[in-house]
Amino acid sequence: MRIYYQSFLDREHQPSYFERLEEFLATVVDPGTEIEVGGISPPDSHPCRLSELRGGLQTVGNIIDAEERGFDAAIIGHFQDAGLYEARTAVDIPVLGLGEASMMNAGQLGRGVGLVTIDDVYLTWHREQADVYGIPDRLIGVTALKTPFEDLMAAFDDAEVWARVRDEFIACARPLVAAGAEVVLSAGGIFCTLSAREPEMHVDGAVVPNSVAWVTKMAEVAVKLDLRPSRRSTFAKAPAPAIAEFREAAAALGGGSHA
Repeated sequence: MRIYYQSFLDREHQPSYFERLEEFLATVVDPGTEIEVGGISPPDSHPCRLSELRGGLQTVGNIIDAEERGFDAAIIGHFQDAGLYEARTAVDIPVLGLGEASMMNAGQLGRGVGLVTIDDVYLTWHREQADVYGIPDRLIGVTALKTPFEDLMAAFDDAEVWARVRDEFIACARPLVAAGAEVVLSAGGIFCTLSAREPEMHVDGAVVPNSVAWVTKMAEVAVKLDLRPSRRSTFAKAPAPAIAEFREAAAALGGGSHA
């Protein structure tokens, strides 16, 4: 089995993140499963809707390319799930999103769900995701870390920085737990990868599952059970000319080069 994992960072600019992510994913997948991590260039280091659009376009191009290269499934390892629905209309392999997979399945672990994101700009975005995924009544709230992006990257190599990031995450999660969250999700692959060293993380009794591990195992299950989206309406397959036109446009942004 071959799975393509799409990050919204760049291997050249964030090498420690890619190294740690690949090490972690290797411990998650079944024996015999090959997982390739790709990025986007430039990385999504300026959180905003415009960057999400650019990253989504590159992602869809890379996933189309991954299907052509023989991958059995693709994961958008970016909690905002930019390009997820569009990718599903462009390929015939299963495509899973980090945000969708973890938000829709968190209810199996507890009714109330809280999110800790990495930037204030995503506070509204995650509430919109809850609406789209049909779980607004399960979302207790969303809080955001104040740690600069550069410090999040430094935490991969510096234990003291990681300790500060961890403490801030817990501080952000506590109000959510006090308000009724039984499950706290890290709304981003960065903290999930940093916290992989703590496989049983809790905040005041609320469970903090690792969403990266979760979506990766779900991708394996999707392949094993041949789970594919309905083509009836929402994920109707795009016509071949539309896919060709998209690929030409996405190529200008670097999509399809499996960075």
